[in-house]
Amino acid sequence: MANVFNVPEEVLTGEQGIPPASGGIEPPQWEAPRDQWNIRVDGAIRNAFGLTSIRYKIPVTRIIELAPLLFVLAAEQSLARRSSQLAKLDEAITKASAAASVFHHLPCNVDPDLGTNDPIAAEEESIRLHDILAERLDDRLFRHHRPQKKDYYFEEDNPFVSYLKDMVTQVAEPGLASICSFSQDHTDIQVCKGVAEDLAGGNAELAKGIVDGWAPLYEIRELLGPESLVERVAWLQKKKEEHQAARARMLDGLIGDFELIGGGQ
Repeated sequence: MANVFNVPEEVLTGEQGIPPASGGIEPPQWEAPRDQWNIRVDGAIRNAFGLTSIRYKIPVTRIIELAPLLFVLAAEQSLARRSSQLAKLDEAITKASAAASVFHHLPCNVDPDLGTNDPIAAEEESIRLHDILAERLDDRLFRHHRPQKKDYYFEEDNPFVSYLKDMVTQVAEPGLASICSFSQDHTDIQVCKGVAEDLAGGNAELAKGIVDGWAPLYEIRELLGPESLVERVAWLQKKKEEHQAARARMLDGLIGDFELIGGGQ
């Protein structure tokens, strides 16, 4: 159909807007201009859009258009939760400080209010600046003390990821959504694992290829229907073998490099 109508396949699947008619006729003035974005995303993220589209029967374009709204809502709720939690912490410290003030014979560090002003003020400023990842906190805050979480890892434990992880626990269906990490440079999420398993005929190992992105769904748009299960599973099995072969070549290369370095020493 794409060849017959002389349009990209993405136009027919809804991933790309309809181009102007031949002759360069622009859309009517009352119609907002549509832009094409050339954005590179991880294969797992692209498949996540496809799985979400299949589960909820919504075109990928509509999901993309809704993404900014959903992100803003999640970000603001995350900031609101941090503000509420900070207020509770401040109230608790105030009460504990009042209780400690009667122990005149004890060291002054029994007062929990001592040393907490700077971190609390920094968190307030971070929230005010919409710093959802809390990456603007001054490193000097941690000069003498580590973060509260002993094995704190920024991409996996920042406040926005923590909020999203809590949201995931509220989803009734296990495996429907998960998030491992999110930052300015990295995203690691999974959605609609059940849809992937249905597409793989119940084979969890082949479904992993869809979720992890090494079996790109856009390559088999014509095989996504229930009537194409046998052909789809065969394609997934082929992709699995290609993926395993690529990993083996990469591992052999790493071992070769390691032996070369060792030999040089």
